[in-house]
Amino acid sequence: MKVVFFSNYLTHHQIPISNELYKKLNGNYWFVSTIPMEEERVEGGWQIEKKYPYEVQAYKDDEQMAFARKLMAECDVMIIGAAPREFWITRLDLGKLTIIYSERYFKKGTYRLLDPREVRSHYRYDFKYRNNTNLHMLCAGAYTARDCKLLMSYPNRMYKWGYFPQPSPETITTLLEKKRKNMNIEILWASRFISWKHPRKAIKVMEKLHLRGYKVRLTMVGTGPLLSKCKELVEEKNLQDIISFTGAVSPERVQQLMEKCDIFLHTADRNEGWGAVVNEAMSNACVVVADKMVGAVPYLIESGNNGYSINNKTEMYVECMQKIIVDNELREMMALNAYKTIHEIWAP
Repeated sequence: MKVVFFSNYLTHHQIPISNELYKKLNGNYWFVSTIPMEEERVEGGWQIEKKYPYEVQAYKDDEQMAFARKLMAECDVMIIGAAPREFWITRLDLGKLTIIYSERYFKKGTYRLLDPREVRSHYRYDFKYRNNTNLHMLCAGAYTARDCKLLMSYPNRMYKWGYFPQPSPETITTLLEKKRKNMNIEILWASRFISWKHPRKAIKVMEKLHLRGYKVRLTMVGTGPLLSKCKELVEEKNLQDIISFTGAVSPERVQQLMEKCDIFLHTADRNEGWGAVVNEAMSNACVVVADKMVGAVPYLIESGNNGYSINNKTEMYVECMQKIIVDNELREMMALNAYKTIHEIWAP
């Protein structure tokens, strides 16, 4: 069986499952990158230096694009993520199995259905082909199915799916031993410094915890337009001793930071279609506190058991974090359960 996965570009989030598919299919698997990686992602440490045998960089030249189109026509199964939809229209015209891979459609709210351009776009693709039994949907997030149902699309052909980053190679015993050596409760925030990731909310949470006398430290990883303003806010609140910034670092460095941190604070809102960083943090036995509207959260987090799924309000973050700061047994129990969730269920 031949399987081809079309998406925008290959990242460290797609490599682990691509490796597994390549291995299980005895090399009959290809990943087609349709565009070069954006500069913002490159600066954020996402660029893949290694060349993988299954990657086809269709954007590079006509020869690579021609090979990608040949694969599309010949393969038994085509999976298509963030890539032009014309690819799967061509595929469906051939009468072959095609699987869409998508995060939620209406990240900004279902009011977008009032926009005629939005309606036309979804009619042209999702609604028009709703009864085509060769077309299926992998729901990369807990809210994709609901959005598709609003469009009356993919009836009985939607499946629970997600992102599958490489889990931590460390054992749970090793990870817990590292965390027990912390002098303070170590908290990590890792994302782009943009509005819907709400980095300033993380600083406000830390301010409240600090004022209540908790010994906590926050490391903020990433770059973006709000970074300078966040640094100014930390200075204004005189929180330099408990909040530090790393700038852009490699995925490997983020992994090292997660190994030592106790809590992962994820302040992104519903615009976060999945949030692979949640997988990564949980696989490193971090207790994740995150907004329930983040796509991965309802799939991965059982609130109070392996993390906290909350309303995206500052006081809610503070309230949940207080519980795991003061109760070492609770924190370790949740850390263990988070680790098991990823390693036993959501591993590539």
